[in-house]
Amino acid sequence: MIYLRKLIKNVYFCKSLTTVLINRFMINRVLIRLKIIQIVYAYYQNGSKNLDSAEKELFFSLSKAYDLYNYLLMLMVALTTYAQKRIDAAKAKLAPTAEELYPNMKFVENKFVSQLEVNKQLLDFVANQKRSWTNDEDFIKGLYEKIIASDIYKENMASPDKSYETDRELWRCGY
Repeated sequence: MIYLRKLIKNVYFCKSLTTVLINRFMINRVLIRLKIIQIVYAYYQNGSKNLDSAEKELFFSLSKAYDLYNYLLMLMVALTTYAQKRIDAAKAKLAPTAEELYPNMKFVENKFVSQLEVNKQLLDFVANQKRSWTNDEDFIKGLYEKIIASDIYKENMASPDKSYETDRELWRCGY
């Protein structure tokens, strides 16, 4: 019971830390709170009770969550780039069909992904990490095939609405 009281006291004390983490990493509050609970629990379970190592572990864990978030954003860009390559290849065929000559460009011209492509923070992250999805062409192809077979994709492509909210909602539902 004493540990539980200390745990709750530390979690409420961490509200200011939560604000710092949100501003530094732009991570969801729920994820931050979950990580804080995990670190505080591990702190009390660990015999050394070293607060510095608990704090370092928290920041390391949150930086990995931030990296994953950015990789998922980069995946959206890679998928639309792959879709554009497929459309270009279909148009370049010797005898393309009418559907291949005039494809539905809604997925490729997604306003949300276009915004991600020019996002300075994401571009800085890509430059610093030097990782991309270019080496995972098979994964991108398989994921793209699953996306175009999904009902969410088909409904979005059939919809005449070309707003930013619709484009963003496609990716929110896809994830």
